[in-house]
Amino acid sequence: DNQKSCNEFISFTDVMFDSNFRSAGGAIVQHVMGATFTACFWTGFTGTALQIDGGHEVMVEFSWFAECYWSDSKTCIDRDDSSIAVQINGN
Repeated sequence: DNQKSCNEFISFTDVMFDSNFRSAGGAIVQHVMGATFTACFWTGFTGTALQIDGGHEVMVEFSWFAECYWSDSKTCIDRDDSSIAVQINGN
């Protein structure tokens, strides 16, 4: 279609996205229509935790984004503070 949105009504609820074992971030959502992230916990990301490319009607609500755990002070101090919680690259 002209909107180029091919994924509809995707929902993540009560999910923990632990990015410690990924190279940079947690999730990339592309060309969606009607996606929701509710009560999600994002941690360990060094790049972008949630990247939204294209589409529309994406909602992020009641979610927690933490680059690192506060209790792991050595890891938090040694990290580069260039990470992004949510990056929106809309239409």
